[in-house]
Amino acid sequence: MMKCVTIKGSGARRLRSGGLWVYANEIQDRLPDYQNGELVRVLAPDGTKMGTGYVEPRSLIALRLVARSEETIDRTFLVGRVLEADAARKRLITSSVYRAIFSEADRLPGFVVDRYGDVLSVQLLTWGAELLRGPFVEALREVFGPRAIVIRNENDSRRELGLPTENEYLTFDAAANLERHSVELLGLSLVIDFTNVQKTGLYLDQVATYRTVAGMDFSGLTGADLFCYSGIFGMLAAKRGALRVAFVDSSESALSVLEENLERNGISKERYDIVRSDVLSYLGNSSEASHGFLFVDPPKFIKSRKSYYAGLQGYFNLNRSAVRALADGGLLFTFSCSHHAGETVFRSKVLDAVAKAGCTAREIYHFRQNADHAVLLPMEESFYLKGLLLAIARS
Repeated sequence: MMKCVTIKGSGARRLRSGGLWVYANEIQDRLPDYQNGELVRVLAPDGTKMGTGYVEPRSLIALRLVARSEETIDRTFLVGRVLEADAARKRLITSSVYRAIFSEADRLPGFVVDRYGDVLSVQLLTWGAELLRGPFVEALREVFGPRAIVIRNENDSRRELGLPTENEYLTFDAAANLERHSVELLGLSLVIDFTNVQKTGLYLDQVATYRTVAGMDFSGLTGADLFCYSGIFGMLAAKRGALRVAFVDSSESALSVLEENLERNGISKERYDIVRSDVLSYLGNSSEASHGFLFVDPPKFIKSRKSYYAGLQGYFNLNRSAVRALADGGLLFTFSCSHHAGETVFRSKVLDAVAKAGCTAREIYHFRQNADHAVLLPMEESFYLKGLLLAIARS
């Protein structure tokens, strides 16, 4: 029989407003009495039943609500949630490459699944998700029938919780090739090496932005795709007429796969440079006002509140260097995936960088994460990706 956890009034109010998290200081019971990931019944201070969740006694987020009723969280329950999430995607997305499960936004806190055709890339980000690993994999197999499932355990969230961080590869079809898995996305043919990827494979949260780029005209321009990883931004610009694109990343393995993808998509070697470099070093070595466009999509600079101010300074420094490298009228596509830096704060920091570089800018467009990365409105943490397209004026 499941234990019960009684939460304080502030936690109960958050759950009633649609949130799914309860913090450690909002738990009335002794947290050490519970095991990591243990499923529990959740009670309000007056004893009202609030649902079923799991506890993580050593985490700031000590309880995550999974269901708003007394449920048995098993394979059958998980199949229902996966089907519900996939039905929502099918109203929006026709591609077979998309985020199929987005944690709290799909009422499956701690679970993230990206679909790449017949291969699924999975993250189990909490103890609760880890302990449900078996029935969750069974649910995914029932709903999607994948040839393989890659479980991406190598991430900061698991490391901080003391969970194993070695990736797992579950193959159900001997013909599945996880080192060279091929997908189509927005007219591009892409190879993914699941044995050596960042995040879950591709940056699918950027698909809406990719679609915008794919509709633009880059004729006559030269530029760079910074922190390029798979190089989708730069390849789309090349497909839309860019004269030459520099693909810049510090990862040798990412650049190796990128070179293969450039060839697959018919982009001749005369039209690109592959540069293994730290981005700030690359920008520092670039001639001032030499680029017609820059894609600046860095990793998360603010991983926690402790790194908030240092991270904001990082965004400022990066964008100032990028603006200095842009020609008059140059296009700056710049992004932040740190949820701690909201849209207003990020925009302000970028505009400060433009001013400090001695330029002005027109804001042409703003970007958010793709529709398959839905935002759960009561939980601002689920809104993390934001971006701007600026036209830079040097005089």
